Amino acid sequence: MSFDKDMSHTNWENVRKKQTETLSLAQKWIQITGMTSGSIVMDIGPGAGVLTAEYAKAVGKEGKVYAVEESSGALEYMRKQTVGDLPQVELVNMDAQAGLPQVDNLHSILITGVLHHTDSPLAVLRHVREVANPRTQVLISEFDPEEKGEFGMPLEHRISRQQLIQWSSQAGLQLMDSQSTDYEQYWLLLRAI
Repeated sequence: MSFDKDMSHTNWENVRKKQTETLSLAQKWIQITGMTSGSIVMDIGPGAGVLTAEYAKAVGKEGKVYAVEESSGALEYMRKQTVGDLPQVELVNMDAQAGLPQVDNLHSILITGVLHHTDSPLAVLRHVREVANPRTQVLISEFDPEEKGEFGMPLEHRISRQQLIQWSSQAGLQLMDSQSTDYEQYWLLLRAI
């Protein structure tokens, strides 16, 4: 199984297919964070935007989803294929390792299946802390290196739950809950302290 860490050789249609396979996770993330109509959400590293579109449906036209993506190719794909007709989605071309947009009344920040693609997950988490308020629900999911490696990237590219908890704490994020889930993933629910 090959792994394109920086996603520079990515076929976004293939990413869309993979995201569609795991669409049930979007509903899980919506439920865990308590996302509802009118919520303001930041989706960091949305890739093809399949889950972003689900978040947009959850927040409705009264809400907003800021899709923060470093890849201009991914943003163009999202614009044309997945979220272009959803006015509540704002596409933001930004590297989360360098910073995040300031957003008032941020309800949730979602970083799902993304940190293993970054050179500095800790830098991303520090920027998350900078934009999160004490009520912001921060949900992170990653592929578990303790699993079999039959879904997702190779085991050697995965981030352990303990490592992610440690980085989150260093960034000023407090662990509220954590569980294993489908597709060889685990999730953390955090808040700013």
